[in-house]
Amino acid sequence: MKEAFFLLGVGGMGMSALANYLLDRGELVAGSDRDYHRGRCLILRDRGLSVYQQGAGGLTRFVSANPDCEIRVVRSPAVEATTPEMLDASVLGLSVEERVSFLTRTFNASQIRVAVVGSAGKTTTAALLSYILVACGKDPSYAIGGMIGREANGRWGRSDLFVVEADESDGSVTHYRADLVLFTNLFSEHRSLDELRCAFLAMFSQMPNEGVILYSGMDETLALMSQRPLIPVRGLLTLSSAGASLKIRWDHRTFNIPLAGAHNFLNVELAVAAANRLGIEPQESLRFLESFPGVEHRMVRVGETGGILVYSDFAHSPDEIRVSYESSLELNHRVIYAYQPHGYKPTYVQRHALVEVFGAMRPTDTLVLTDIYYGGGTVERDITGEELYNLVRNRHSNTHFVPLIVDLPRVLAEVAYDGSVVILAGARTIFDYGEETLAALKLRSSQNRKQPE
Repeated sequence: MKEAFFLLGVGGMGMSALANYLLDRGELVAGSDRDYHRGRCLILRDRGLSVYQQGAGGLTRFVSANPDCEIRVVRSPAVEATTPEMLDASVLGLSVEERVSFLTRTFNASQIRVAVVGSAGKTTTAALLSYILVACGKDPSYAIGGMIGREANGRWGRSDLFVVEADESDGSVTHYRADLVLFTNLFSEHRSLDELRCAFLAMFSQMPNEGVILYSGMDETLALMSQRPLIPVRGLLTLSSAGASLKIRWDHRTFNIPLAGAHNFLNVELAVAAANRLGIEPQESLRFLESFPGVEHRMVRVGETGGILVYSDFAHSPDEIRVSYESSLELNHRVIYAYQPHGYKPTYVQRHALVEVFGAMRPTDTLVLTDIYYGGGTVERDITGEELYNLVRNRHSNTHFVPLIVDLPRVLAEVAYDGSVVILAGARTIFDYGEETLAALKLRSSQNRKQPE
């Protein structure tokens, strides 16, 4: 019996990667999402996937329309057990598989398995490596956390090579059986350092004897605890300069890689080292990366108007914000940094660290905080966006608060000035306002707002 797949929460980053993988494989796929009318749901719909509004009976209709198919239901961890589709699945007698179970099972069945792990830089590193492999004709499968330019975040390839971005935040990293691991760095965000170290050690222990671990930034404690050799990649390449792009030297030749921020050099170096392990010479990898289209919301240039640059960056933890902000300074502009807190619990837990990182910003730079993103469901609201703002303002006086994110473009236009760079940072809906911010800035530029003295 032919299989057909229905994905719950199909518009999420992880689920949309699975959807693209299955579509490439030629499978019959549909799904539902609360944001069925926007974002990645629209992109999937353009590929021919039917996307239903969550709670509108899409699963029941899909089952009725495909009576000769075995229906496989896969759900995002963001989809609650009480959603209508989950209840419908029970009534229809359909089992529901978790996304991580489906992905790890598919990944582990591959012959050449590459996992990118760590606290930050996973998506960019995985995207860089996947881009190199596709460009070099290796025809890999991949599932990563962001679109590569306009290309999908998931792909099915005809080779036995699979690249995956493995998540440590939910502990699922221990389910991946990788032949090659790329380790970016380690810091505490969703879990304690001890929990993270135990998870990575468990993952490393399950690798085959010939498995290889490459690392860019390694946690010293984890290195001492690991029974498996860890291979550094620092020094493979040389960074000549960083800013709006990276100038990288290798073998007496300079390559211009269109990625902003010196931190991205580490991601490039790790990806090139991994590609070299897979049989691709560094010079060839770097040559292809000169046309790299960037990764969705990873220090990506949204546009420029009136001498003001606008970037989006998936920086939502204190450590990521610090690196994001430091990278924005490399652009040689005054900075207007807009940040949307990405959940009540993470914001409450990280509130002191957020105050520290925002308090360390230059007094001349402007910080704009929005209210906390609420994604639905039952949550403890231990802190509000305004309370975070009040804490931060005591350390960084040049801070503004925007209760309604729809007002963010207008506020950014009011505080921006010629020669500044605007960073839209966070993990949620703040990125939906990039074009509106550009439009508001364009309107504002007609007033010729000058840089303050």
